[in-house]
Amino acid sequence: MSTITTIQHTLTTSTALSLCQAAIDYAEQIEITICVSVVCLSGRTLASANMNHAPILSHSIANRKAITAASFQLPTKEWQSRLAERTPILMALQSEPDFTYIGGGLPISIDNEIVAAIGISGGSEQQDIDCATAALQSITNLLQD
Repeated sequence: MSTITTIQHTLTTSTALSLCQAAIDYAEQIEITICVSVVCLSGRTLASANMNHAPILSHSIANRKAITAASFQLPTKEWQSRLAERTPILMALQSEPDFTYIGGGLPISIDNEIVAAIGISGGSEQQDIDCATAALQSITNLLQD
């Protein structure tokens, strides 16, 4: 193995699409319309999907949630408590076009390695988190099969 290069794993396209479908399936169960974005750790979109009648801005918000979760390898909602008493840092991060602290972005870990992230937007913050969690659970189920 080279000491000057690194290998970065990512999801396959079919897995990213499966995550989108799992999030949509859950959204249909709870009767909301969402947009889903799955990105690699570089922030590039691996897959995305927009349900019919999802709020127009949900597409870009879902993408921002996914990019934030990938960039920092943390759930986006975690930033709310981390920045609660740190207004200057909050203001600086808010000036970044792809940053958001709205819940619904989660890192995706396979074999204890974060390989991508998912962002959901269209429902309440908790509904978005629940859709993302359901999508990640679908991968866990695939790994156990």
